[in-house]
Amino acid sequence: MCIGVEANNVENIIKNVLEKIGGISTEHLRLPKKTFAKYMFLEARGMAQAHVAEELLDGWQSQDRTLYSDGTSKFGYAYATFDIQTSSGESRVVGLRDVSGGTAEEQLKVMKEVLNDVIGMKEGKEDRDMVAKIVYSIKNLMSDRCIVQKRFNEIVVPTVMEGWENMEEQEQEKVLKMNEFFCGLHFIVGMTDQAEAGLKVFDQLLFGEGKVGSLKTKRGISKGESGALRLIRTVCKAVQAKGCEKSGRPVQFQTYLRSVKGTAVVPLAPFRGNRFNITFYYTIRLPNRK
Repeated sequence: MCIGVEANNVENIIKNVLEKIGGISTEHLRLPKKTFAKYMFLEARGMAQAHVAEELLDGWQSQDRTLYSDGTSKFGYAYATFDIQTSSGESRVVGLRDVSGGTAEEQLKVMKEVLNDVIGMKEGKEDRDMVAKIVYSIKNLMSDRCIVQKRFNEIVVPTVMEGWENMEEQEQEKVLKMNEFFCGLHFIVGMTDQAEAGLKVFDQLLFGEGKVGSLKTKRGISKGESGALRLIRTVCKAVQAKGCEKSGRPVQFQTYLRSVKGTAVVPLAPFRGNRFNITFYYTIRLPNRK
């Protein structure tokens, strides 16, 4: 299961290995079934959580740890994940949960639930004091640049720490003294926005207010895109394997390439969910290509 075998398939795989590779009859053997496999997985998860709790509580007073938090949504579902990096540089996955919304308050609520689950697996019950100790040992916050994460950084300590309102101002400042880091990868997203804005200006310099390409034939899907981005998106969606499921023709294009060029490799990036990075990539690379 650690290498990705589904619990429902464990019995059949063990049976096939014994019979076809080992030559052992399984007719009278009692093999582990999916229920047993799931229980084993839950036990391993519980042991991992207890191990994480033990490490996070060990020497919490003198630790300078980093909390990594992030949220994402896929196909209508939202998720939040939390990792903690110890002073020695080792990372521990605290938990990943599905959430009902993408607000900072919802993310904070999930973080407390995750920490309580970890503590409960070690102590047999929830313990707010131990959760506060783990938060107290966190001196760095690492997340992306979205406003939700920034808001989360502001409320995480006062909300989690027990008796926050009764603490001395000096003690509050000591606890709140955290370093905030934000993912540098999102700088690329900002550069792609600027690249697209520059391409729009380039269009105007070349063609003025005249319509170009698909807009000229009144078939342009997005009037807000530059001509370069519109061309790149159209080509990628038409012939790339992860392009447009409705109108794309990736299989036919690969067949054509195989017959003409002797290869079926399409050296284009998937466009779905990747608009800005592709714009930046082609804006930087295309001028150097023939």
